[in-house]
Amino acid sequence: MGKPQPGGAGSSEKFTLTAHQEVGADVTLHRLLELCFTEDERRLEEYDTRLRRPRLVPGIARVLFRLVPAGM
Repeated sequence: MGKPQPGGAGSSEKFTLTAHQEVGADVTLHRLLELCFTEDERRLEEYDTRLRRPRLVPGIARVLFRLVPAGM
């Protein structure tokens, strides 16, 4: 069994940039952020509301969501 070649079959190089092409779903950055907000709310609702919630990354994501056009 040989060593995998860069850029060959099974390569993880630039996977996150090209994976959407393999899935076949047309996912935009705007839609991805929207899905992340929904999933974040769903997961955090199980915990006591008195606990501190993440603020930095969700805040950055909200700013991006407002700035990025819906089609992008």
